[in-house]
Amino acid sequence: MDIAENHGLGLAKASRLTSASHHAGGVNSADRGDTAMGLRREVGSEISADTGLDQTDQTDEGLLLVPPTQNTKPSAITGLLQPDSWPTPKWCSESDAVKHMKIYDRQFLFQLRTRYMEIETDFRSVLGNAPDTVNVIVDVVTATRIVELLHTSRKGLEVSNIDLSVISNLLDLAERLMVWLYPEWIARAKMEGLLLKLDSIPFEQKNALKDRILRLSKSERESYPGEIRSVLDDAIGIFNSKMVEDRVGRGLQLSRLRALTLWGVFILVLFLAVTPISLRVADVNAWPSSIVFSNTSFAFLVWMNGIAVMSFGAMGGFLSGLLHARSTRITLIEYFESMVKLLLRPLVGSLVALVLYTILSWKVLPGIDIVNPGSYFLVAFLSGFSERYFLRMLKTEPEGTDEQITNKIPQRG
Repeated sequence: MDIAENHGLGLAKASRLTSASHHAGGVNSADRGDTAMGLRREVGSEISADTGLDQTDQTDEGLLLVPPTQNTKPSAITGLLQPDSWPTPKWCSESDAVKHMKIYDRQFLFQLRTRYMEIETDFRSVLGNAPDTVNVIVDVVTATRIVELLHTSRKGLEVSNIDLSVISNLLDLAERLMVWLYPEWIARAKMEGLLLKLDSIPFEQKNALKDRILRLSKSERESYPGEIRSVLDDAIGIFNSKMVEDRVGRGLQLSRLRALTLWGVFILVLFLAVTPISLRVADVNAWPSSIVFSNTSFAFLVWMNGIAVMSFGAMGGFLSGLLHARSTRITLIEYFESMVKLLLRPLVGSLVALVLYTILSWKVLPGIDIVNPGSYFLVAFLSGFSERYFLRMLKTEPEGTDEQITNKIPQRG
């Protein structure tokens, strides 16, 4: 039996004893690392007997220490790295069949596919270089599980009917397991990038986690075997869960805004339909519509006047959104929400203009005197352009700045 086969036999025996330590539920990463190290120490003599390696080849920090003079990869690792097991993903060479998906979901799918390629490249690079590197620990149990997760994720990302949340969770687990394959010097190098990622998201205990990572990055030795990998595992899990929560929240916000758009259109059409019975009829004949559409019914003239007022409100709302979009910058993730909000502005402008048109026709707002139809157009445009102007017209906004108004609102204990 050559040394490569010996390696594979020893690793297979150790795998049976260590798989529970990596995949048992309800055990945190630190406990999982300690349990794995204990089991590996227990089978050290058995591995040495079967593989022909001395006890000096075994470490307390991993499963099997590959000798620095060994140029042949263990058979178990060679099998995991076979090129036939890692074909080029179909989305890189074939036409994409996900055009039916919503734009936001397609963008999320693109992010997941990119993330898959990064994890696969990281896995094949780390595991492929491991036996050729001095003092590298090879954990075949974890490596095999990562291969299973990546293959399942790739198949899911290649089909048209995709559950993006499931794929995201699979890639999250694969990325966390990758930590346990890293040599210590790679694990330390990953800390700097992880700190930058943690700065981009708010969550409780963030400072405590960052302080722990900084302390480990500056210390020369770990307090216990696997401490660095344990902290990286926890930090990556927290970061990925927060990113998923953020994506879910943005998706729900988009769904809510789209629903509000549909309801807004329905209410606007309904309000316009009942305008002839809700409007004061005294000044209808003074509008230009009575000249353009002469010899028409009263209801038709009222509808034309309402459409004219709505158009000025929509124009004000669109101009407000246009000026705001011109002076601000957004990210790709914020783009979809911003577009829906931009489409809502003309709709809101039309609705508030029609509301003011009806209320002002009855002259129920004190201090406001409409002398001709042009005043309606001006009020409609200003109310569509500025929400604060609309609220001032209705006398519903308290005086003072936004901060002063917020301070006056009683807080619930």
